[in-house]
Amino acid sequence: MQLMTMTGVALVLLFGSSIARDAAAATVDVLVLSDEECPWIATLADAMAAVNLSVAWTNTTLLLDDPGDTLASLKATGYLVLTNVTTFAPALAPVYERYARAGGQLALLGGAMPTRWFNQSVFTLNAPIDHCTYTMSQVSRVVDVQTPDSRGLDFTQPLVGVSALAFAGPGQMTYLPRLEARDVYNRTLGWALSSAYFAPNAHFPNATWHLCGMASPEFYTPEFLTSYLVPLLASPRQTSQTTSASTSKTSHALGQVPTSTLPPLAAVCSSSDGHLRFCANATRYFMVGANLYRAFDNRLSSADVESNLRRAHALGLNTLRLFNFADWVTTAPNATDNLLQLRTLCRTYGIRVIFTLDYDPKIFPANASLDQIAARASALGRVLRDEDWILAYDLGNEPYFWELASFRLANNTDQTLHQRYPYDQHGNASIANYLAWLNPGDSSQFQNLHHGLPVPTNFLPAVQDVDNIYRAWANAKAGGLHSAGDQHMITIGYNTLYGLRPWNAALLNFSNHHVYPNGPNYHTLNNFSMAAGVPTTLDRLLANWAALDLNHSVTLGEFGLSEGDDVPCSATQLTGCNITTAESTLYDSLLWLYALATNTDGANRWRMNDIPLPLAAELDSYIGSIQTNYAKYRQESYFGLFLADNTLDGRPKTLAFWLQFFTAYLRARFPHHPTLNMTLHSDEGLLNIAYSAHGAQSTFCGGTGPQTCGPGLQAAPINTLHPEQQALALTIGAFGVGRNMCIEGHLHFAKLYLIDFVAENKKTAFQKCSNMSGEKESVKRWLFAQWRQL
Repeated sequence: MQLMTMTGVALVLLFGSSIARDAAAATVDVLVLSDEECPWIATLADAMAAVNLSVAWTNTTLLLDDPGDTLASLKATGYLVLTNVTTFAPALAPVYERYARAGGQLALLGGAMPTRWFNQSVFTLNAPIDHCTYTMSQVSRVVDVQTPDSRGLDFTQPLVGVSALAFAGPGQMTYLPRLEARDVYNRTLGWALSSAYFAPNAHFPNATWHLCGMASPEFYTPEFLTSYLVPLLASPRQTSQTTSASTSKTSHALGQVPTSTLPPLAAVCSSSDGHLRFCANATRYFMVGANLYRAFDNRLSSADVESNLRRAHALGLNTLRLFNFADWVTTAPNATDNLLQLRTLCRTYGIRVIFTLDYDPKIFPANASLDQIAARASALGRVLRDEDWILAYDLGNEPYFWELASFRLANNTDQTLHQRYPYDQHGNASIANYLAWLNPGDSSQFQNLHHGLPVPTNFLPAVQDVDNIYRAWANAKAGGLHSAGDQHMITIGYNTLYGLRPWNAALLNFSNHHVYPNGPNYHTLNNFSMAAGVPTTLDRLLANWAALDLNHSVTLGEFGLSEGDDVPCSATQLTGCNITTAESTLYDSLLWLYALATNTDGANRWRMNDIPLPLAAELDSYIGSIQTNYAKYRQESYFGLFLADNTLDGRPKTLAFWLQFFTAYLRARFPHHPTLNMTLHSDEGLLNIAYSAHGAQSTFCGGTGPQTCGPGLQAAPINTLHPEQQALALTIGAFGVGRNMCIEGHLHFAKLYLIDFVAENKKTAFQKCSNMSGEKESVKRWLFAQWRQL
């Protein structure tokens, strides 16, 4: 063993197995593991020595010599401190896992983390999160959220890092944010320092983790180390803590429309002209919604339900599709309470619900008969038939005929739908060969079907068998509801071409199609025709019903571009990076605008909330093994309008603020249905698509290249995503977009333009945008002058 003096402090350097033979080394308070030059390590050593902590220092190479004995050198209450450790050798990984699984105490510093590896179901170490949505930049100060009156720490230059987060399943962890990172405008960017206290039943039982996501060395000042970090390392292990979330997130708070001003929840009907309309006065109902699939950590508590409905209202959403209906009716003894709370909140916040009556085994078992399905649907109808907050029932989420085919025809028979309608028994004219003939088969975009769904005569028997399976199943559910006097609208959330068949229009009040890019990658997103395939699916849906001479309301039940999609980092590196928040905002704002421009009846985005990847790996078991389905798990984790940050409400993403603008625009123009003249065109960057949409009093544009919105926008008006201007725009955004507003957003590839003219003509408003100075104060004065007119 060798002693080294560093700035007057004795550090123990661990070599080989000597640690196991030295009694003094078996009682260290802190074992510091660092794999690279750490400019602030001496400062950390001084701070720990000042409170009489015994410290040992090592790196992964030395630790590999005798990892078990080295980790055993820590006291039972000691901390393993990792500074900028980005990888572990394969031989060290299981040792580290055993330490974490045994409840070992950890402090992760430097904004880095070891490369993740997988065990049977969860990440061994799941913090800090390194996904791009958690990246922090332009950090100018940190504030103690546990002591709001404290001065905090200020920095002379912007710092970078990742939000200090750890995630665990419900009841497994108490999370305590300590320092909140903010920018020069005092806007919250994430957590700079936090603590996670794990429960005895957690994957890391009784462990304590202290997390610091700041990567910039300038952050690790003597003041930070002595005032915040080292006292945590010197304090006794705490088995319980009270969570105290930040109260300072006003810059990201979503403005609320006073609930007392909301109109009653009038009934919505499907009209003979093929549109959704309010039954009483026949004005249009344009669906702007999201799919609610539980909260950030798969919970469905009373507080979570209220949070989701309140945030949906703040965005201006009018519809929520509840994906997991079984949670509301089978979670005894709280099922009735759940529905009563949902009724109250929907009426309070003006939200209508689409309930997905999926073939969940708790409601509709896989081996059920059509009689049983009808009986259970009738029972639901008797409970819900008079509820004005229910917009419609979705009879099934993305139903596949081969799954429905297992249902029995009746209670008194074992014959299944498959046996009655043998779709696969037609030789060369089977349904599989029909899909191959269509090419590309059952893609959710069906890009080759510009004039409806063709069915050659030889394939008709197989297609009719599939029709009969879907129709028998749908009629059982719909018939059960109707038999109970429930007249709410009916739809089916298809993601295949079977929703184009004419029998659907006879039974369903509107289509609720699900559409996504065909495997987001360089060849789909960087190809204009492929990128345009998602929005133009609405054109093909309309063309299908027109070819059948049927008026049928068209909506999208699911769409969205996930920030977890694996995309190229460059022209030569075609994997390894993510869709950015701005790109997702650009693409998904396009969908809602295109729905408006094509005179359809709206869209619901998938989904309301992110589910962090470590939790998705544990909770979304329907995807399969994470070892073999990692890309799918990552994609599903980051679809949300809100980012998970261990607070009840999460953090709104850019698309959430855009939605506030868009829904304010809609409110200003309804009951008259606004029309847009919209153009899609090729663009630069990863998303090879841009748009411009012009209305009588509005212009929306999005893209990276020169825009077609008019000369006024070339003068670079307010940039909502620019570090020096975002606070101004988002503060205005919290109150909704108002008169004469001109806002631009720009980040990486994507720009978003929105101009909303209410009181003045377009020429005057363009002139105001053109004359706006880049100086912060003049811009601020102009914006707040407009805000005061609201």
